[in-house]
Amino acid sequence: MRRRVTILLFISGCCVVAKAQCPQFEPGLQVGIVAHNSLDEVSGIAASRQNSDVLWVHNDSGGSARVFAMNHQGTHLGIYNLSGAINYDWEDIAIGPGPVNGVDYLYVGDIGDNYDSRTYIRVFRVAEPTVDSQQSPIETTLTGVDTITLVYPDGARNAEALMLDPVTKDIYIISKEDNPSRVYRAPYPQSTTATITMEYKCELPWNKAAGGDISLDGDMVIVKTGERNNNRASIWLRPAGTNLWDAFSGTQCAVELLWEQNGEAVCFDSNGWGYYTTSEELHQPIYYFASVNSNLVITEVMSESADDEAYFNWWELTYTGSSTVDLTDYSWDDSHKRIGQNVFGNVTISPGESIIIGEGWHPIVLEIWKFQWGLLGSDVELYDLSYFSGFSGLSIGDGVFLYDPSGKLVTSVTYPSSQLGFSNEWDIDGIFLGPSVIGENGAYQATPSPDVASPGYAVTCCSCSQVDIYTDGKIDFKDYAVLLNDWLEEGPSLDGDITGNGVVDMLDLKALLFQWPNSCE
Repeated sequence: MRRRVTILLFISGCCVVAKAQCPQFEPGLQVGIVAHNSLDEVSGIAASRQNSDVLWVHNDSGGSARVFAMNHQGTHLGIYNLSGAINYDWEDIAIGPGPVNGVDYLYVGDIGDNYDSRTYIRVFRVAEPTVDSQQSPIETTLTGVDTITLVYPDGARNAEALMLDPVTKDIYIISKEDNPSRVYRAPYPQSTTATITMEYKCELPWNKAAGGDISLDGDMVIVKTGERNNNRASIWLRPAGTNLWDAFSGTQCAVELLWEQNGEAVCFDSNGWGYYTTSEELHQPIYYFASVNSNLVITEVMSESADDEAYFNWWELTYTGSSTVDLTDYSWDDSHKRIGQNVFGNVTISPGESIIIGEGWHPIVLEIWKFQWGLLGSDVELYDLSYFSGFSGLSIGDGVFLYDPSGKLVTSVTYPSSQLGFSNEWDIDGIFLGPSVIGENGAYQATPSPDVASPGYAVTCCSCSQVDIYTDGKIDFKDYAVLLNDWLEEGPSLDGDITGNGVVDMLDLKALLFQWPNSCE
């Protein structure tokens, strides 16, 4: 599929340091429904980091002292009773490190106090059990549960947001009814025998905090309300080496929510990029808001041009999401991995667009390059990036590393070798396709030039389900037979047109072979 191509030139200049900006997310999608009939008042959610595709949830006050495991689609996986714990008013759950290094713990907050009358509150901590996202539902009891008893320094209050700092192992609780909501800390190590007086640290810009979480790396904090007519959430960025509460004095980044009955539960995903929400009431939707970073993919690198006239090394960034992304202050480097080495200015990338990032040469050389690749008449933009740092020299056996404004690695590719005059290609799932071949994956030879590549073309296929054109959950000779039946046919809605380019050709065969043999179940 030919895509709109934008060419960015990085020309020698001073080094620019990347600056923080609000993270960007795709529109929310419903990925599942809370299935279990006992989950009618879900007030907390946490994404497992050691168990793939597993979410932990619990009910609000008055129920049994138990947590539920489900997969991201909401399928029930098990009930885990907490030995010795009491559910007076459970309001939130967090996950993160604890006393034993390398072990993740569940932290359950018995922190609700609707009448501001409790003399103390509690957090229950237990090592996270192993859960398989495809397992049959089980019920078991978790032992070794620690009870952490807490009091406020300034009197009892209601709270519904519990967070665990993965950097320091400190526990944070955010009050709800104070206006604005107040942030309290119980520093690590937390005693399990003595009552701990928490420290007041700061305030939020608003009140009614009902849920919160801290990302895997501790670099983002999300807090949301649970009011049906005042449903809001914000993210704050935490610069490396700073205290968590310092983040709340920085920029407040409002993020999208979808309407919920009484949505109190929010958590980051296991990678700390996107976030999940769900609500009280039976069989509520599970919403997921993916980071746009997860849809930015490096799809091609020309690291060793063979053209003597328009020697122009470049790489291609493709965006597969659905929202326009602001790349301002993103940066990239080669295998030196220097954050802020080559920094993007006022640049955006649109859905389905590919951007060519190239070495800065004289504009005449650029025009020759565009002519050779047949891009003179296409929608090509040239940004004046003359104030950026020098283009990192791509070479044989190198790599490309893209960072967001906070310095987090977004995507990268490495390649052990390159053929002179041939680009290396990856599909949009990050699968290495090898050196470009004329007639495959959109590759062609520039004219007049010895270089072979596919600038502006990204291989958009294919997942196992897309390749399963016989629709039996398997990739085998039945799918091959369907493809052969349509071979070289052109037109819409062909079963064998796996890649969706309107013709059944070598692209479809290659997509089939990438998945061969396979089971999609």
